Amino acid sequence: MQKRVFAFLILSLILIISFASAKSYSLDKADVQFAINSDGSVNVTENITFSFKGSFSYAYRDLPLGDWSYSDFHVYDGEKELQYATGRNGDSTRYTWYYTAADEIKTFKMTYTISNAVKAYSDIGEFYWKVWQDGWDHDLGELTGFIKFPAKVNDPKEIYSWGHPEINGKIAVADDNQTLIFQAFNIPAYQWVEIRTTFPSSMLTISKSAEAGLDKIVTEESNYTPPVSDDFAGGMFAIIFVILIFGGVIILPFAMRKYPQAGIIFFAVVFLIFLLVPLSLLAIINPVMLFGALIIQLIIFILAWHFFGREPVTNYNSIYEREPPADIPPAMVKSLMHSLIKTASPREIGPEILYLALKGIFRIEQITDENGKKEFQIRIQKNNVKGLNKSQQQLFELISKIAEADPESFWDKYIKKKKRESTPNIATIKDIQQYLKSNPYESRDWLLEWQKQTKKEYDAEKFDKKKDGVLPYAGLTIINTIVFGIISPATWILTPLFAIAIALMLPQAIRARTEKGALAYQKWNNFKKFLHDFSQLTKMPPTAIVLWEKYLVYAVVLGEGKTVEKAMKFVFADVSNFHSASFVAYGAAFSASDFAGISNSFSSAFNSAVASSGSSGFSGGGGGGGGGGGGGGAG
Repeated sequence: MQKRVFAFLILSLILIISFASAKSYSLDKADVQFAINSDGSVNVTENITFSFKGSFSYAYRDLPLGDWSYSDFHVYDGEKELQYATGRNGDSTRYTWYYTAADEIKTFKMTYTISNAVKAYSDIGEFYWKVWQDGWDHDLGELTGFIKFPAKVNDPKEIYSWGHPEINGKIAVADDNQTLIFQAFNIPAYQWVEIRTTFPSSMLTISKSAEAGLDKIVTEESNYTPPVSDDFAGGMFAIIFVILIFGGVIILPFAMRKYPQAGIIFFAVVFLIFLLVPLSLLAIINPVMLFGALIIQLIIFILAWHFFGREPVTNYNSIYEREPPADIPPAMVKSLMHSLIKTASPREIGPEILYLALKGIFRIEQITDENGKKEFQIRIQKNNVKGLNKSQQQLFELISKIAEADPESFWDKYIKKKKRESTPNIATIKDIQQYLKSNPYESRDWLLEWQKQTKKEYDAEKFDKKKDGVLPYAGLTIINTIVFGIISPATWILTPLFAIAIALMLPQAIRARTEKGALAYQKWNNFKKFLHDFSQLTKMPPTAIVLWEKYLVYAVVLGEGKTVEKAMKFVFADVSNFHSASFVAYGAAFSASDFAGISNSFSSAFNSAVASSGSSGFSGGGGGGGGGGGGGGAG
């Protein structure tokens, strides 16, 4: 045992020493000089100072390709010219040179000529260039440099200059009236610095455009929008990444099972974030990386469907179901039809009350209140709830409790009103709303318990397979986002957003049903098609009131409430009173619109009451200059 401990300590010490002695380098200073010639070419001299810790043998410089070209590249270590090799690196030409360095400071000088980098207008010449490129992977302590024009100007005001982005730096025209000098400090890794300057076009011998350029350029620079700093952008990416990955991919599917409104809230938050994130962030998107990330995400989705989401094959071939395929609660039908959200919402309570009315437990009555307005009330017909499942018993007990209560509002305590007769077996919509609002925490607890019970009852039917693709899909999405996000930070936002979007558009692809569930889904979906087909639905006669009652019970959970209401108004146009054992009118004609609105009335009562429970009353801009690329001390 002691030998193992000793070996472990020795190994740890070796690792610590190895880590401590790991080589690294820093960029202390860079001095870049640009001499503009009358023919529009630019002679460039770069002096880059590296501070090496450890042994290094080569470095490189990436010069980006564009409308310009490079020639006469040379690199020096002090006075010694070094050999170099060239190669293509993406959209840049990489120049790699070799040397020896160990725990020392070295300054490499590079010289080269740029052609076609100066624009010539009728009034001015323009040099717009990244004097420090975004390809450097280390911070730079200090940047100095100058741009020398082909000739002197009589007045320094003939030279215009702008520096981008907003960093700690300054620009000025030197006393010789021919040189623009600049200086900047503490430039982060991957951050470019560019200078835009204009000078009289008379200094140039190249052909000039007939267009004047100065006013246009001054206007552009005056109307810039300051960009988001890299630190802020990185922070925003990190925040949005956490929200989208952990909120959208992991938490949201489970939250929506319990709180269906969570999806709406989540996407509202994401939408607001995207409104607040400046469009300038789009400039850092790497199209190739983004395309790759989205293609991989699509493959992940297809794999999740292949292994988890394929529905069992059934021999069911009917086109329509003209009656409810099974005698099951509306909340269970809603869970069956929705592939992701398996938890009932307050919206299903109205249909559940009507379902109990069809069972003879309740009777829905339409009355006229003391103000002459129509209202619905629930009359309890039976107190024996044997045969009902537990969630239905919970609903029955709640309605019974509300019916037995003596509702008293805040105003009733101070303003005497005529109380209605004691009716322990009747609960009106107003009674329900008042009771739930007066007992917000109790109402919330009841709703959560009822939702939990409906979920248990749905699971007991074994409509869905036990294993689904939600967690594998989420896990692979996280890996895909991180891998591509390291290369292109913009994918941290767009990849998970794309993943969530396709999962919500095709939710059945990552959650499969059993053979029993697939058959039940097909039948109920055909019943939904029948309710949606107005021409078929209106063939049902008014005498088939029992069927219309059933249509009403299930229409809301199937998303066809308005279609059924429209059909009822058409079919029952000449019928003034209904003769129904479950729904009765007192003191007023029971119209089709009243009949069709019963479910929504009760659902709205629960929705409004539960929803209110728990409440109490340099300069910025730029990015358009030529150049770019980067370099490094390499290894």
